Amino acid sequence: MVVPVWRIRRSGDVLKGIGLAIAGLAWVALMAVASVASIVTADDELLRDDFEGEKSFSTDVDAHVSLRYANGGYEILIKDPDFPQEARSFFNEPAQPAVSFSAAARIVEGPEEDMVIGLGCYPSAEYGYVLAVSPTGQYVVFQSFRDRLPEFMTEGQADPLRDRGETNRISITCRGGGTEPTILQLSVNGDEVVRHEDPDGYDSFVAVGFYVATAQAGTLVRFDEALAERA
Repeated sequence: MVVPVWRIRRSGDVLKGIGLAIAGLAWVALMAVASVASIVTADDELLRDDFEGEKSFSTDVDAHVSLRYANGGYEILIKDPDFPQEARSFFNEPAQPAVSFSAAARIVEGPEEDMVIGLGCYPSAEYGYVLAVSPTGQYVVFQSFRDRLPEFMTEGQADPLRDRGETNRISITCRGGGTEPTILQLSVNGDEVVRHEDPDGYDSFVAVGFYVATAQAGTLVRFDEALAERA
């Protein structure tokens, strides 16, 4: 069962220090997620899923969300916008010092502004990084935690996503730094959106995931062609 974990509050501020704000909406959270072990792959691949066969992401339905394999992809339907959702897949491999993760993402239904879609990379089941973007091109990078509020890292403005119903290619790279900063990169439709350095960041990663937050009930996002690799 997916545990509802988000609270939403109105704010005139762009950012409230912790969490994220898109178009005047600030989300703060205690993060819980749906997780499953990924499909075993070869060479540098850690996960590959076209959502047609064996499942590498979990499915669930409750009062807040529907997570399902449908229409040739992995669909996240937000029933209650107070509860943004995250679905993760853990590697059947040791922790990786650097990973890249990409997926096709299509907003089937949702608001023009007040939502974000994105990808995450996780050093454990308890915490990780999320890099997300809104339809209008506002992006945010933050740390999510299972048991406490997220920590905002950076935000900015990039090009808008493609029109509703069209496919966007989203990709992230998370590179552990050891004694150097951890490098986080987000690209959308082939263009780098943000490169952020975390001086006290994590050194390895064991999972990747999808992320959706919205101000509108009935928001539906379909992910497809998921690929995670050693970077």
